[in-house]
Amino acid sequence: MLLDWKVPMRLLIRENPEFPETAPSDHPWWDHLVDLAREIGPANGLVEVNFLSDREIREVNRDYRGQDKPTDVLSFTYGESSDGQADPEDDPLGEILLSVETARSQARAEGHSVAEELSVLVIHGLHHILGMDHQTEPGAAAMLEAELPWRCRLTAYFSSRTERG
Repeated sequence: MLLDWKVPMRLLIRENPEFPETAPSDHPWWDHLVDLAREIGPANGLVEVNFLSDREIREVNRDYRGQDKPTDVLSFTYGESSDGQADPEDDPLGEILLSVETARSQARAEGHSVAEELSVLVIHGLHHILGMDHQTEPGAAAMLEAELPWRCRLTAYFSSRTERG
């Protein structure tokens, strides 16, 4: 059960100077992503976003999922351990780990910016934290359907920024 906090969903973006393309967390594209996260919900949620190298995410993937290879995004759900008694800042709903190196490669392959790819991965990670999974065909279809409107909004946002250029 999700608790009814009076604050919208928030993203806590942990800047990593090793990856300048992630931009400062006050960059306009992060503002847009935070706005989307508020709409995705839940209202009581705080989700941390961290940027890692392929080496770092490979270690986490190996230790927590038994897969000794890098991946683009990992999500961890922490739940509401305080039963609503703690500030969401002290009791995050979950954490999203992003491999910037993998995001770079995927962005090149898709023909869009690293910022857009990272945004897509955050949306994907948020859906995992909210309980969706793509381990089965029905689950994958449901997750894709749930993510699609948000991905379309990201595409429109980044396309308009490119056109204003």
